[in-house]
Order: sequence, then C-alpha cells, then structure tokens
Amino acid sequence: MASPLAAYVLLLVSLGNLVQGIVVSTNGEEFAFAFFANFYNTPEPDPLNDIYISSTSESKCTIDYNYDDMRRRRIEVTIPAYSVTKETLPGSTQLNAQSGIENKGIHINCTNPVAVYGYNKNTNDYAHTSDSFTALPVAALTTEYIIPGVNNNPFFGVVSTRDNTSVTIHLISSCSVKFNNTLYKTGGILEVSLKRNDVLQIIHDSAMHSIYDCDFGGTYIKTSFPVSVFSGSVYYSPYGMVGSHLVLQVPPLSAFSTTAIVPRVPAPTSQTVVRLLASQNDTSVTITSIRQSIVSVYNASLTRREFKDFNITLMDTDLFIKSNKPVMVVQNSYFQLKGGMTLFSPGPDLYLTEYTFQTMDISGQHSLYSFCNLVCETRFIGSIYVNGNTSSDITWNNITSLQYSVGILALKSSTPYHIKSKHPFYLRVHGNPGYAAYGFTGGYKLLSHESKVLHLQCLTEGWFASVDLNELSATPSDISHIYMATDRCTGTLRGNILVFNVSYDSCHTERKVKNDSISFRNYIVYAAPSNDNITKAIKWRGDLECSKADHATDSVHIYPEHNATSHTGVSGEIQGPGVHISLFKDPAYQVPFVETQQKAQVGQPIFVQVSDPLSEDTIMILKHCYAHLTTDFQNSVSHLLLDKGCPVDSSTQVLMSRDHVTRFRFDMFDLPTEDDGLYVTCDVTFCDQMDFSPHCQQGCHTDPQVGIIG
Repeated sequence: MASPLAAYVLLLVSLGNLVQGIVVSTNGEEFAFAFFANFYNTPEPDPLNDIYISSTSESKCTIDYNYDDMRRRRIEVTIPAYSVTKETLPGSTQLNAQSGIENKGIHINCTNPVAVYGYNKNTNDYAHTSDSFTALPVAALTTEYIIPGVNNNPFFGVVSTRDNTSVTIHLISSCSVKFNNTLYKTGGILEVSLKRNDVLQIIHDSAMHSIYDCDFGGTYIKTSFPVSVFSGSVYYSPYGMVGSHLVLQVPPLSAFSTTAIVPRVPAPTSQTVVRLLASQNDTSVTITSIRQSIVSVYNASLTRREFKDFNITLMDTDLFIKSNKPVMVVQNSYFQLKGGMTLFSPGPDLYLTEYTFQTMDISGQHSLYSFCNLVCETRFIGSIYVNGNTSSDITWNNITSLQYSVGILALKSSTPYHIKSKHPFYLRVHGNPGYAAYGFTGGYKLLSHESKVLHLQCLTEGWFASVDLNELSATPSDISHIYMATDRCTGTLRGNILVFNVSYDSCHTERKVKNDSISFRNYIVYAAPSNDNITKAIKWRGDLECSKADHATDSVHIYPEHNATSHTGVSGEIQGPGVHISLFKDPAYQVPFVETQQKAQVGQPIFVQVSDPLSEDTIMILKHCYAHLTTDFQNSVSHLLLDKGCPVDSSTQVLMSRDHVTRFRFDMFDLPTEDDGLYVTCDVTFCDQMDFSPHCQQGCHTDPQVGIIG
C-alpha cells in the first residue's frame, strides 16, 4: 500500500545524446596522403601500392595521383555499400629514398564517407617489405604535429593540401640530416613552402644502416594550412634482426588521450615496443602490464615532446596506460618471421561503433597470419556483430582488474568484414606472412580542424552553432557573407561570436534515417564578398551534423494513493533529444499536472501524452509502455500497459496516434511491494516519413480483444 508522499515526475532518458558535429572520425569524403620511400631501391613502375576503400553506403570516388613523369592522372571507382574496393597504383608513386620534395601527393574525393587504408609494398629481391596505414580525412587534418619516430632508418613526411603552404620543422634528432645541401641537427629549424600535392620527405640517409643510429621522435611540425604528416622507417632492420618498412599517418594533438589500452598481438612476435609521447610538460604516466594473473606496474615522467619506450617480449601481454595529461601511444610490433607494423592506439573515448575492412593482399608470400583484435567493455562483448551475426569465432580474454576484454578473430583473406556494435570498441587488423607484414587501426574519432572556428551544440529542436570571427579572420562587417546553406539564414552577432540558433526544419537542413539513427546535416559558409553580390568563391566552410538514435525511452514517476485526492506532478526538463511524456488530469488534455504537492487515487484515470519535438520529416512510432517499481525497468516488478502500440487490457485505451504524438489513458493502480511510487516508461522508434516498412506504421500491430478509440 502506497505511502502519502508528494508526487513528482522523474524524467529518465535512456538514449544517447545528440552527437556534436565538430567530432569527425577517420571516415571522410576527402583524403590527402602519399606512399613514402620503402627500402632504398628506385621505385618500380609495376603495380605495387594498394589503396583499400570501404564504406557502409555506396560511394563514388576519384583518385588523383602522380608519378615520375609528373603528369597527374585520375581513376574513378565505385564502392558498393558494406564492401571494400582495392585500387592498385604504380610503384613509382612512391617517393625516392632521399630527403626532398616531390609532387606525389594522392588526393581522393568521394560522394559519401569512406574509410581509406594504404598499403605500401616493395618486391625487391632482397627485401619484400611492406606496411599499411589508416588515412585521415582532410576534415581532421591540423596545422601542428609531433613526430613519434622510430629508432632505425627513420623518415617523416608532410603532404600539402593547398598551394602556398609554409612548413616549419623544429627538429629533434639523434643524427644529422641533409636537406637542400644544408646539414640540420637537433634544435635546427627547417622551413619550406609547398604547393598542393607536394610531399616533403626527410630521411636520415639515402643508404641503409643496421644500427640504432637515428630517431626523429619529438620533432615538432607547424604549418600555415592543414597537412597530412607521416612517420616511420624506410627499412627497419636494427642489427639485421628485423626487416620491415614502417609507416604511420600521425594523428593530430587532439587525438592524444589520458587512457589507452594496447592489446596483445596473437601472431608470433619477437618484440613489441610501445612508445609514449607527451604533448605537455609535467606529464606522469603509469603503465600496467597484464599477462594472465601477473600484473606489473611502471611509472614514467615526461616533458613536452619527450618519449619513452616500453618493451614487451611476451605476446599474450596487454598494456593499460594512464596519464595525468594526454599522450600519444604508438605500438611497434616485430614478428618472428621478420616484418613488422607501427600503428596508433587511440583512447577508449575515441573508439568507433562500426568498421568495414578486409585483409591486405600479399601474393607470393608465406601463408598469411591475419587477425583482428577487438577491445571493448566486458559487459558489451555479446553485442558485437560480424557481418550481421553474433560471432562465436571471437576468442575473448578479460583484462584482469579492468572492465575491458580483448577479442581475437582469425580473418579470411580478401574477405570484406563489417563489424558493428551499439557500444564503442577498438579494432586493429594485422597480417604477417614474412617480410611483407602489415598492420592498421580500423579507425577512431577525431576533432575537425575547424573546432577553433566553429562550435556546435545539438539541441532538441535545432542547431546552436557559433562561429568565432577572430579565428575566422573575419570582422563584424563580414557577417552578411557568413550564413547557413542560404544567404537568408544569417546569424546573430554577440561580440565577436556569430550565433546560429535555428530549427532543424529550416535553412535547407538535410535529414536522413539510416543505420538506427536520425541524422541532420547542414553547413555554414563564409562567402568571399563581391561587388555584384554574386557568390563566386567560398573562403571557408564548416560542416554540421547532429544525430540521434531512432528509438528513445522516457519515464514518469507517479504515486498511487488510496484516498479521495488525485494527482500526478511534473518537474524538470529533458536535456537533449528524444521523446517526452506529459501527464494530464482531463481527457481534453487541457489541464496538466503542474502542482508540486498532489496525489493520484487508485482507479483515477491518468491521461498520458507521448510526443516527439523533432522535425516534420520523421515520425514517431510508440512501441511499448509499462509501469515498474524502480529506475531499472528491465530488472523490476512491472506491468505492461501498451505492447506494440496496443493496450493489453480494458483499463488502458489508446485515444489518438499521429506522426509526432500519441495519447492514451490508464486507470491508476498499485503494484505489490510498492512504497515509493511507480515509474511509467514508454519507448518509441523514429522513422523517415517515407519509410513504409511494417515497423514504421502507426497504430496497433496486433489484434487485442480491447478497443482503440480514434
């Protein structure tokens, strides 16, 4: 029997927040990269350098490239949804093994977001070397980087995306390097200017050395425009113990994390070296080595641009890294059959929820050990789907003392894989047939390089975007040239900040329902002023995207009373997107429960309105409503009110169901052991208005023996 407590409504939102549009990932529509020197022979004209492009939606891509005859060429390719397309370029698209500038940048433009992986091979009789890298989209490139480096035959490189890009390099090096007939040592500053698609490559020497002779780790690069930066080894072979090309596209400083997990490598390895690189002074790092039940802890202190190497010799060892300030974590693994890989290990806050990829093709080599590693929270390992199905082929190992597990999946050669979960996880792919090994990260989140210019909040009903005029190098007199999609959608000036607070229904916002989410897309541009008021050039563009799950849940908390007074009350607002439940006293829905001290009598009719505040281009389908005793509705005593939109008994009636609102009533009741009131929870699904599939139809989806009014 219920106690006479004051009634209130507790809104419990169990759906993800709208995704901030400034956050991007390694998936994108435009890429700029290069194939750097692999070994010390002259690049061959034969087809060698592979580009793998994957996508979850059909996309058409243009690959623009150049090689030794200095004529740029274009290839048009189509990537079907949930597949991987490989395109092979001539080996002469690689840079020569010398410091210098060559116009060998590769530029890719696609109609939809894709993931791009590069695979750089060498078929020299002496060294069948290779490695792969995860390309970063142009939207994620920045103007400053710190080189992680390796300690043998190293290189680093810069790929320009625009003309007149100035590059300033503050060198840290354990050896001297020569560029343009000038010798540079640690502390030296190297400055160059690059054209679009120019590639600057710095290597320590044009001949191979087999000693630990040089390392560029900690070198700082600053540019005038966003660029792609690479680091690795032309031919990694200290004392002849390893023979491998190593290449990594260096992540921006915003991808550094304070937490990282480096999972074990299942293929036979001789050694893994994890390099930790600090971006700030006074950085303290704790490295926890976990091998079965054996846990070892190590500590390190780093200054800005300083690195520390941590060696792992046992292949079933996982590392957990925690720091007080963000660090870059780079894994270099070397295999028993020779060959190796270098890749970036992102923090858990940068994990994605889906990846599409396949193994790299290595013809004429030993049998290929191809695996992918997965890292996710232990409680979510059952929610990972491989090509649409849960997979028993993944072998999971819990990381002792952590809430994460490491999964290992053996891969079939040249087979596309689409691995997906509702919860973020890390994915690493690698193979080792011999010298020609490779490894790459499936992908990770990144911040757009426009984050200083453009800031976005995804509100329930619309955009709240702000443009910093100072960062844009614009003045208040320019605001008529800064607009969202159309020059009629201008912002409001607040100091030096131009604010766009507009509905998702305006300014030509694009909406899509896809892959269990609703996305809203738009953009803000800064058009170059012209005397005739015609837009002839765009000086800057910032893309916006907000998304939400296509289903949502909301709960109200009500207290039944066994006396003559009746009440339910409301307090609080849902912050973010989703469904909203309102309670009313009357069937006309004119008198809401708004008082702070009211009660509801058992048997009293409660009138419920479930509404969706979003756009006219989506519809809301009410699925289920039920009453329960605790906030944990999945593990609580409960009573179903609506099932698939249908009332379950005659005490509940659906009064009206429309695209954005459903109204129903039920008679107040009590549940056994109820002392603190009832939670009433409803969950809905959002659909595109033109989606006529069965699960997107309004109304009752069964044939109960009760009436539906309206």
